[in-house]
Amino acid sequence: MILARFGGAEDVGKFSLGLSIAAPVIMLSNLQLRQVQASDVRDQFAFKHYFALRTLTSTWAFPVVVLFALIGGYTDDSVLVIVIIGAAKCFESISDIAYGLFQRHERMDMSAISMLLNGPLSLVMLGVGFALSRSVVLAAAILALTRLGTVLGYDLRRSRAILARTVEEPAPRILGLVFSLFTDKTGRNRMLSLGRLSWPLGIAMCLVSLHTNLPRLMLERYCGEEALGMFAAIAVFMQVGFVLEQALGQAALPRFSHYYQDVEHRRFVLFILILVAAAILLGCCGVIVAIFWGKAIIGLFYGSNFIAQSHVLIWLMIASGVGYIDGFLIAAMNSTRRYLIQIPGFFMMTAASAVSGYILIPKFGIVGAAISVLLAKIALLMIMPGLLYHTLRRGGSSIPLRQPSEF
Repeated sequence: MILARFGGAEDVGKFSLGLSIAAPVIMLSNLQLRQVQASDVRDQFAFKHYFALRTLTSTWAFPVVVLFALIGGYTDDSVLVIVIIGAAKCFESISDIAYGLFQRHERMDMSAISMLLNGPLSLVMLGVGFALSRSVVLAAAILALTRLGTVLGYDLRRSRAILARTVEEPAPRILGLVFSLFTDKTGRNRMLSLGRLSWPLGIAMCLVSLHTNLPRLMLERYCGEEALGMFAAIAVFMQVGFVLEQALGQAALPRFSHYYQDVEHRRFVLFILILVAAAILLGCCGVIVAIFWGKAIIGLFYGSNFIAQSHVLIWLMIASGVGYIDGFLIAAMNSTRRYLIQIPGFFMMTAASAVSGYILIPKFGIVGAAISVLLAKIALLMIMPGLLYHTLRRGGSSIPLRQPSEF
């Protein structure tokens, strides 16, 4: 919104391109370890295993983002934006694993402060930098530095303070946890076990990211950065509902996990139905707002140049409604820790996005990209209930109980 208001659609397109290249790589490297943390009701792994694995995977993810930027045939400014945003996403992934520790110790105030620093404050800094310089590269650099400052100045310090209170001996520095695991065979094996458990979820979330970003990449190729910028600016409104959906899904994970582990399938299914009803209500509200007030909202935030594309918002709000249902079904599946079985569903979703985008975007442009997003989410919705039914028929998990160890 800031880039669109003070700059133009092309500036938004450059920034969106950086996100579209970096996001699938970072999602793959994240292995969705925070989801595994939240569903680890029997304390299979300690915080040091989650943190060390996240640090290791983020370290290799960044060079991959740089490689994609260099071989993509983009302009020099676009390459710099992609690389800088890749770094910012890596810093953000470290914050994400700290949120898991804060959540386990019911210190949601710490998570809220960190999210405030990573979210609104970093965006304000980005906006000020762009307004003064009119440079997307500088704005992206300010965003990355703000998120690095949050990791070093708050997240790691608060995490170490929590660990110091949960063990009898003083906690070493957080980065020491990473190096200690490479010299400790037992710790290294635990980290590898965590990787083997979570890699299917990393692939699944990479496919989820691809289904969102493939239409954007195709739009940039076929219609240019300006068209991508318009689409990305309008698609921002999808995040309003997704923030609420993700918060509810994250909060629901522990309850889903307990229901599944205790083989309370009736309660498990009832809880899904409640969340699906909430998703339908939220989706309908979004569509109604888009139909009756879409032009006014887009004009208010972006100006008159974007109003001609206001009908795209209706398609995206329909896609959001379907996506809310998908999100709650994914949360239910993640709570069962049956990650591998989800991959075919996400593959079908990504395939639907790629095929529909290839057919629709060259002919219909921005509207084709919006319809492609909708068709991909419908594809997942057709598959996910069957996967849940199959998983519940197998019954609850029998993960061995071990003594909890935060350190």
